[in-house]
Amino acid sequence: MVSRPIGDISAALAYQVKKEIAENFFGTRKILEEERCDLIGQRTEIIESWAERVQPLLRDLFRLLQEEEEGRSFLILIKREDLLPLFRPPGDIRERPQTPMACPPSFALTARGKYRKWILALYQAAFSEAEALKERTQTLQKKTDLFNEDLKTFNASFNLTEVLSLINTLEGRDDLKGILGENSDPQAISLLEEKLALKPLDLSSAGPPFPPLLPAIEDIRKPLSLLIDLTFQKFCPEIKKTMRGRDRASSLSPSFIGRPSRDTQDTEEAPPSDKPS
Repeated sequence: MVSRPIGDISAALAYQVKKEIAENFFGTRKILEEERCDLIGQRTEIIESWAERVQPLLRDLFRLLQEEEEGRSFLILIKREDLLPLFRPPGDIRERPQTPMACPPSFALTARGKYRKWILALYQAAFSEAEALKERTQTLQKKTDLFNEDLKTFNASFNLTEVLSLINTLEGRDDLKGILGENSDPQAISLLEEKLALKPLDLSSAGPPFPPLLPAIEDIRKPLSLLIDLTFQKFCPEIKKTMRGRDRASSLSPSFIGRPSRDTQDTEEAPPSDKPS
């Protein structure tokens, strides 16, 4: 039986230990980096969902207010005046070709009541969608906190400088060599350390800002109702025409907000007249 020098065995063990340390470092780092990318992707999905699910409802409501002045008042009320450039049509809101809007809610005794319920239903639908996205954001923040804890443990368990030093001392490191461009150039090693370092994830600064929360309808009901009444009084004929058109459309396709609403007569809730009765 051929005996091996103790030095050869020690060197082989040292090599294996160094190799396992390096492989564990890069394996764990890869998992953490993939998790980080997934969290950022979920953040992007939430922002895109807001634009797809909440913003169209607010845009429909904006158009129902007939003119930009009233629409701007609504956006100021919900602290989203930043949406004005997206909602502002090239000309008069009433003359702009409109995409299909949500149908009016079910039944109201008067044209004014139907108009009010339509706008309130649109806002409540937008608020509900925004609240669902808020819950997703809160869940995502919890996942991010767990990721940052795992990253903290990882950084405490591995010293990046030492790991790269181990890689450079490995002999015959073909399976590790060049994974991330490491070489013996001291400046390149320094740049590689910077490249490999994973930092905690801050969702607030990981991309475009999250949309601000919408106020609950209870918090804006009084000023919103006043805006609705003033708009109806100012644009009564145009609003009734719009509602009649949507009533006809709703008889063909059910609304996602409510059942088709019953026609109201033009004589209902006409704006106050200055003529003596």
